[in-house]
Amino acid sequence: MISGLSGDRSKIRFAVSSFNAIPFEAEYFDCAYFIATLHHCESPIRTLKETCRVLKTGGTLFIAEHINPLIRIQAAREKALQLTRVSGFTELALSRPEMQYWIRHSGFEHVDFYALDSMVRSRLKRWLRRGIRRLDLEHVLLPTQYVIQAKKACL
Repeated sequence: MISGLSGDRSKIRFAVSSFNAIPFEAEYFDCAYFIATLHHCESPIRTLKETCRVLKTGGTLFIAEHINPLIRIQAAREKALQLTRVSGFTELALSRPEMQYWIRHSGFEHVDFYALDSMVRSRLKRWLRRGIRRLDLEHVLLPTQYVIQAKKACL
């Protein structure tokens, strides 16, 4: 897939590490990806700061994450707490405002949220959701799958 998109495979690095101790020097990567991971972090701001450390200035962080609506955040947090107790793995219920705060607090700027409409199968529901999004109420009323793009702040 990478070669098919004219990508350079030699530039890709994989490492096994904790979220909070990435084994690469500062300013090493052009971009980083978190795919459904932040809701498993015990200390998301610390994790994001460590990611910011290994990104080059102006580098991009992409996050794909399920975001809970504000109207149901308390119930979602209770469910996440139950899952954590049963499974032993960290589960967090995230809201869009706190995600934006965590990301910006960790050294990123230009934080943009892109809703994944492809997750909504019904045309009518997709149309209604887009209307709610235009009113800036989607994150308040509906659970949403987002891709978030953030740039590392220039020093």
